[in-house]
Amino acid sequence: MKRSTWILAAALLVPGLLMAGDPADRARFSSPSPSALKPAGFVAPNEMHFSGTAEVTGVIEMTSTPAHGKRAGGVRVVLIPDAQSRKRLPHAVGEHEVEEVWIRNGDRAVAELLAPAERKALAARAQTIARRATITIGAYRSAVDCDTRSYEAEFVSAKGHSVVTSPAKHEGGPPRC
Repeated sequence: MKRSTWILAAALLVPGLLMAGDPADRARFSSPSPSALKPAGFVAPNEMHFSGTAEVTGVIEMTSTPAHGKRAGGVRVVLIPDAQSRKRLPHAVGEHEVEEVWIRNGDRAVAELLAPAERKALAARAQTIARRATITIGAYRSAVDCDTRSYEAEFVSAKGHSVVTSPAKHEGGPPRC
């Protein structure tokens, strides 16, 4: 009977402790300007989740890798925030401001930012299409994988956008070990 009580207590207590995190862990993230993104949970030892949404401006790069043979294709969507938006995005203390944010639900961003003909062209061949846009992001998080910190968020909506004629040759991609 005592053993089951301990197991039940641990099952209820441990997840709460992991999500609450140590206040010192939350202090490891800051932004030079006030941010609408607030720490929501620290997943030790390398991932911090934030609550809230934020409006950010920058270049959205949509890079396609078409299907080839048995290999599935896809589109990687990255936000490269402008200087003002970088100041509002929480980043790890002691590290540089956020340079890119991977958009996890990139298909939604592509659907909202590109016309049907552009979406078809993007899927047809490897290329990058870029838009300067003001978007709302949510479910922001930071994680370390293979000794590399990354930032990611979900696309919520776009306020406005314009074509970028020559997107920056942005090196990136998911961290690889």
